[in-house]
Amino acid sequence: MKRLRSILILALLLAACAACGNGGGSSPTEPEQQAILLGTVHESGKTTLIPGVAIEAQGGRTTTDAGGAFTLRGLRPAQTTVTLTKDGYRETKIGVNLVTGENRFSIAMSHAP
Repeated sequence: MKRLRSILILALLLAACAACGNGGGSSPTEPEQQAILLGTVHESGKTTLIPGVAIEAQGGRTTTDAGGAFTLRGLRPAQTTVTLTKDGYRETKIGVNLVTGENRFSIAMSHAP
């Protein structure tokens, strides 16, 4: 009787462990941990926002809207370089440490000489 009880307890524990997935890692149904880069681009030394700035990070691309705002989704949480380009302005590269969730920045660009 004790042996049968032990076997039943062991079977229940194994079933519970199997239901947990791959031992604590993320399961396929959980959303992947992603970083979102968002913010505004303005003229250096001013509060003037700049529309039409191309922004690139980790192979993803976006452009600032009419109000100088941008959002770039689907990035990996990691140290990365963000590159900003627009005719009439110097190319700007900044290093950022992206974390899971929203990462807000206000980035300055200087006019090209």
